[in-house]
Amino acid sequence: MFKKLRFLFYRLAQQPCFVLHIHQGQIQLQQGQVSQAFLSACQDIVDLYALQQGLIMGLKREEYIQLRFYDLPAKLQQNFRNIWENS
Repeated sequence: MFKKLRFLFYRLAQQPCFVLHIHQGQIQLQQGQVSQAFLSACQDIVDLYALQQGLIMGLKREEYIQLRFYDLPAKLQQNFRNIWENS
């Protein structure tokens, strides 16, 4: 419940540049734009670790886009950050 409220707060307070939703092992772009290469690399991580659900948001900061994660294991989040930095 708390995670959902926190997600709603960030979504309303900080309009994300993009939102990626993981559902039943598939990642989909729900909002914004990302490169096909980034989306494909994210799907590779989802497949590798058999992720079934989660959310990745790109939040605009002054000079960069920060990734925020919901319902994703902390130990896997760095994989997505590495792909983002290299895309």
